[in-house]
Amino acid sequence: MKNIFKVNPFEKKKKQIIEYAKDNGKISFEELVDFLKGIDMTEELLDSLYNSLIDAGVSIVTNDDSVNNEELDEFDNENSDGEKVSLYCPRCGTVYDDDTTICPNCDLLLTSIDNNPEYKEMLKTFSIIHIIKHYETPRELFCNKYMPPYYITKYNISNLDLFMNEIIDLGYLQKPNDYELLQSLKVAELKQILRDNGLNESGTKQKLIDRILDEVVDFDCDRYSDKIYILSETGKAFLNNNQDLVLIDEYRWLNISPKDYYQAKVKLSNDNKTISLFDCICYIYSEREKIYLEKKQYDMLYYSYSELAHTFKHAEKYDEMIIYYIKCVIYEMCGIHIYSQLNLYKDGLVDEEYIMSIIKNDRQNNQSLNQIIKYKEYYSEDILESEYNKIDYKLVSYELIKRLINESINNSMFDINDYKELIYRERQKNVKKYL
Repeated sequence: MKNIFKVNPFEKKKKQIIEYAKDNGKISFEELVDFLKGIDMTEELLDSLYNSLIDAGVSIVTNDDSVNNEELDEFDNENSDGEKVSLYCPRCGTVYDDDTTICPNCDLLLTSIDNNPEYKEMLKTFSIIHIIKHYETPRELFCNKYMPPYYITKYNISNLDLFMNEIIDLGYLQKPNDYELLQSLKVAELKQILRDNGLNESGTKQKLIDRILDEVVDFDCDRYSDKIYILSETGKAFLNNNQDLVLIDEYRWLNISPKDYYQAKVKLSNDNKTISLFDCICYIYSEREKIYLEKKQYDMLYYSYSELAHTFKHAEKYDEMIIYYIKCVIYEMCGIHIYSQLNLYKDGLVDEEYIMSIIKNDRQNNQSLNQIIKYKEYYSEDILESEYNKIDYKLVSYELIKRLINESINNSMFDINDYKELIYRERQKNVKKYL
């Protein structure tokens, strides 16, 4: 069998370049050009190399002698004589100055995001939002002992105890009042309070709370509330004023990081229009779509469409939602997972008989189809035809997909298994052009 796990020569050489550049604090544009000559360089690989360099605080300059290496966290584009030297965009070679954030020619981001004060402030806001969202009801303060490891990389929180104290100092959390505190306690704890005071322990939780408030003299709130906090009015206002970041934290299935969002916002802001969260989401996913299409990663493309459909449904944007459910149905009907098996066939790892068995035994996924049925008033054959014509992986005809969707919408007794044989025959016929 062939080894399908090959070392990417670009990644190996890239690591060597980054280590060299980090040691020197700089790398010349000429060195980058020499490196790129020997590699079939896509924009994705070029961006990967460039972003790795600038995130490491490395200056990219015209020659090795033109950089003052006193500061690694900022570009220093003056030579030893105090004269300005030219900086070049590594993608297209356009000259830019130190105030430029996006290449005017190819739109590549030219600043190190991690060192950008505006991005740092946004990341801190995002981190605070993630924490205080948990305190809409009273609960104990988070602490280092139970801090998830991903807080360090995703939220830039290295000491959760100090971060919680900072949030309290900012006024986003406050001590709960007696009623809020009692609401946060378990029934067993409420009964223990009544028992300690010689009072009746029977009744619902609400009755237990009312009895404590009415009959317990000198109730010791501090005994329970020392580490229990709740979202303050200031904290609620903070969440309301940062709804985009609140939603990014909520839409975790999109796998959009604060850095992704910031990059998209910077890029789109050049168009001089009001940028919404969904503008940024669509931009990020359009960039991912280009990569998946170029690499023919149709399974990843399908998952992206499914995530977007779910997001627009959650936001009640049904016109946009239906487009992505239609995309999903097309790939489901064409057997999206079959394409990965075709790659194994091309690598000599499986034979044609195996491919045919996969097609025959495939279980039809109708999850997206059910959503189209549910929101049928937003469905359009024009959208279906347009989206079908955009793909180059077609194991099932447009006419069959259209017929299947129309019958599922109009026939309450519809059963997708009635189409199983038709779908199988079309896949079997059309898959041969990919073998």
